[in-house]
Amino acid sequence: MNSANILVGARDLQVDGANVGALDGGATVTYEPNHIEHTVDQRMGVQRVDKVAERMTITANLKEATLENLRIAWGQPSYALSTAGATTTLHVGGDGAVTEHTLVLTGKAPGANRKRTITCHKAVAIETSAHSYTKEGATVYPVTFVLVEDPSKGAGFKYMTIEDDEGQFSFA
Repeated sequence: MNSANILVGARDLQVDGANVGALDGGATVTYEPNHIEHTVDQRMGVQRVDKVAERMTITANLKEATLENLRIAWGQPSYALSTAGATTTLHVGGDGAVTEHTLVLTGKAPGANRKRTITCHKAVAIETSAHSYTKEGATVYPVTFVLVEDPSKGAGFKYMTIEDDEGQFSFA
């Protein structure tokens, strides 16, 4: 057993090259394969298994209450956010466009002084997201991204890359 291989600690999330700031509870990367088991009447057990689909998601709670983070969590296009003088405005709704993002999640990797970088080629914010203004706690924007296949990548390379490299993790 090597305790240096146990991953504990904060993570850093960038969306389209911009850091979203503090996260509440880190980030969750989920891989969901979908298989079909083939059986036949003449045999007792499963004869073959085929993977017919796969789905990957990244979920995080964005803790910095910026309009840019709300725009990302609500899946609004970049042109929905505008600044005029000292006023920043987020326009929401009535647009069927789907905004694809590039995500980069970094943090500690197994081993001493190593950094893990997860790069997601295409991601779309999905699921319901809400935020509340409460007296007792910070405003948090939950966001779930579904990873979309990148057709420019080869088989087995379409969603993401995960790299462990030398170097101490530090926030961007």
